[in-house]
Amino acid sequence: MGHWVPEWLSIKTTFLTFIVFVYYLPDAWHRSESYTVGYMNVRINYFLMPIIGFFLLLPRYGCAQIDEDRMGAWYMYFFNTTFKEGPWGAQGDIQYRNWNMAGDLEQLLLRGGITYKPQNANIKMTLGYGNVTTGVYGTDDSTTAESRLYQEALFPVRFGRVHTHHRFRYEQRFVASQDFRTRYRYNLFINIPLNRPAMEKKSIYLALYNELFINGQRAIGNGNQVEVFDRNRFYTALGYIIDDSLKIQLGIMNQTTDNWGKNQFQVSLHHEIWSLWAGLFLPEGVCIKGYVI
Repeated sequence: MGHWVPEWLSIKTTFLTFIVFVYYLPDAWHRSESYTVGYMNVRINYFLMPIIGFFLLLPRYGCAQIDEDRMGAWYMYFFNTTFKEGPWGAQGDIQYRNWNMAGDLEQLLLRGGITYKPQNANIKMTLGYGNVTTGVYGTDDSTTAESRLYQEALFPVRFGRVHTHHRFRYEQRFVASQDFRTRYRYNLFINIPLNRPAMEKKSIYLALYNELFINGQRAIGNGNQVEVFDRNRFYTALGYIIDDSLKIQLGIMNQTTDNWGKNQFQVSLHHEIWSLWAGLFLPEGVCIKGYVI
């Protein structure tokens, strides 16, 4: 039986779009920056970003094939670090995703990559690999294995107390018993501190994001096809900054494919472990960002 994505999702999406336009447009009209990445010159025009974002944030409707009223849960750990405070670093995440609150496996995702942040450029690039085990909804315990390569670019834009990040990701997917295919992803993150003027220790903040997934190929083998539109995720949460290297978020993410839409409760821990790397290379007693090594 079909079930349309609820009206509150459309309302939240419209609200997020409004925030972007209010804080983005006045400051973005004349702003653009140029970065040199290898042999390529990349120019970012900030005025175009909210226009693109507007279309990406439009809600998507789909017909359900699973129990959409059953709340799922994702438990996630994200980390990032830099090597010797230089341009190179690493990032990764572990995600245990369930169709229900626990026990009915949707996905187990293990992902990590090497990052590079060019000097004097406010952008970070990543080359990484992910291993994904995908389960079937319900009592069926069968799983599908996937290996995934990805490249991404992430850059922040701040407007007063509103912190935004744009992430562009390109994936090469090797799914068991399916043909090789690619996928394009764009994610707009927004963080707004509520009890302090900036994202700092002991801040409570509103966390929002919307991510669009587009398949690069439709044919997946054995005469089967997927839609060009893969899925859309909209997320609303409250976060708390425990200290300079650790923050936690609790929220709800609505995921919509061309077949179904479902809410997921999410708990995520975000960890910056630069201080551990610094301890490997710096002498004892050196103080960095308030930490004594």
